[in-house]
Amino acid sequence: MNGKRNRFILKGMLLLSMALPASVLRSQEIYDWEAWRDGRNIAGLAASSSPRVAIAGLIKRSSVELTGGVESGGYRSQSEAPTLWKGGVNADTEVHFYDILLTGSFSFAMSGGDGMCGSMFTRPGYYPIDILEFTPGAKTLQEYGMGGGIAWKNDSRVTPGATFRFDGANYSKRKDLRHTTYRQELEIVPSLIWDGDGVVLGVSGIFGKDSEFVQAEQIGTATAESYYAFLDKGLMYGTYKVWDGNGVHLSENGVDRLPVKQFSYGLALQAELGGFLYGDFEYLRTTGEVGEKGYSWFRFPGSTMDAKLRWTLHRPSGVHVFKASFEWMRQETDESVIDKITEGGVTTPREYGSNRIFERRSLSGGPEYSFYGTGGAELHTRVHVIKEKDRSTLMYPYLDLDEVTLLRINAEGKLPLGSFELEGGLSAGCKIGEHSHIIGNDNPELGVVSAPFRMEEWFAREQELDDATFVGLSAGLRYNFTLPGGYNMYAAARYSLLHAFGIKLLPGSERHTAHITLGYEF
Repeated sequence: MNGKRNRFILKGMLLLSMALPASVLRSQEIYDWEAWRDGRNIAGLAASSSPRVAIAGLIKRSSVELTGGVESGGYRSQSEAPTLWKGGVNADTEVHFYDILLTGSFSFAMSGGDGMCGSMFTRPGYYPIDILEFTPGAKTLQEYGMGGGIAWKNDSRVTPGATFRFDGANYSKRKDLRHTTYRQELEIVPSLIWDGDGVVLGVSGIFGKDSEFVQAEQIGTATAESYYAFLDKGLMYGTYKVWDGNGVHLSENGVDRLPVKQFSYGLALQAELGGFLYGDFEYLRTTGEVGEKGYSWFRFPGSTMDAKLRWTLHRPSGVHVFKASFEWMRQETDESVIDKITEGGVTTPREYGSNRIFERRSLSGGPEYSFYGTGGAELHTRVHVIKEKDRSTLMYPYLDLDEVTLLRINAEGKLPLGSFELEGGLSAGCKIGEHSHIIGNDNPELGVVSAPFRMEEWFAREQELDDATFVGLSAGLRYNFTLPGGYNMYAAARYSLLHAFGIKLLPGSERHTAHITLGYEF
């Protein structure tokens, strides 16, 4: 019932925005450089510091676009396709009335490729637990999403607002090892701001849930070729076994499918001073588990902290935005100790405790600069440093400590030339120092211990992908035109090339991407 209500509200927002007469709209008063667009608090877009505060009429920005593209090349994750085709549709709207702000969005995308294997998840690496298969075949991914927001601009200093976002995905492979994965993700963020004289303070609550359900099967005869699957419990340590006609048993818990769910809840605080200085701090706590029927095979609690500081400088030539960002994350994985108990002829699993098997941490941050020219020109640059630290203790007291520091640099720009817009970009990355691998004993008193099973070649290729020094180039062209009847259309094409150096294990050192878009702005 709630899903139907949300779809009705979103459709109403989109239809309303399409029906508004163009003569009363001022879409040019909605700007990407606004600081409150960088956070979760939608009410901040209605603050007294907004560039729309002195405008009495309706203001709207809406668009619908069709997209298509292709990616190819050997510099890729082993869970990606050698050649990936994709297409989709996106729609979004933002409408400012005198006393209310409404936003809405909808998207659908479909992608697929041949020769695919690897992770059965829609987002490999998102969870600390993964399941892999190794028989290349065609895979198809369908992704869909919808969202909306509202803020009430009443005549008081307090402005409330809220946003919601729902995303889903279906991921399937029709050749052995066949599998189907379903993903759902929901986030609700209630917010409010206090609007003082030159000072705006905001607070947002964050409530979310995401889940994936992976189930696979092998269709064939008793003499059919055996297919293997691997349950990754962190740093590619785990269980590698045959998947038979009744499902794969990848652990003593009897895992033949992988239901994963994760809850998130947190708080975000925002502050703006004088319309030029903006700060945002967010803390998010997550609790995840793999399991079903009243017990868990794995649990993975975690925490993240984000902080941003922006300084916006207005000049006759345009708007300059200076930004510094910081993010910290820690997540742990505990494997449950489960035994099977038979009572009254009925066998049921029972959990007796848990063991810490994996921990991952990351610390990242860096400066950013953006320029939004009065004539439509834009420039965006970013330098980002990422420190990653993973620790596996799957078979106590065996210890594997993995540390690396990565550098990422990006720059892109846009230059209007009449009805055309030229786009270009440059990116580069490398690791800073050496990638540290420390193998040891977490309890020397127990003497020498053997290592757990690991997919060594798979692990080495994935590390080469992350550690490689690379450069990227991109170029694009957009053409804006108007059809009879006043329909503002645009067509765009973009091409990018990524080249890595010193590649020895991956199937190639380049990745090419081509993308086209046809859109309508109203």
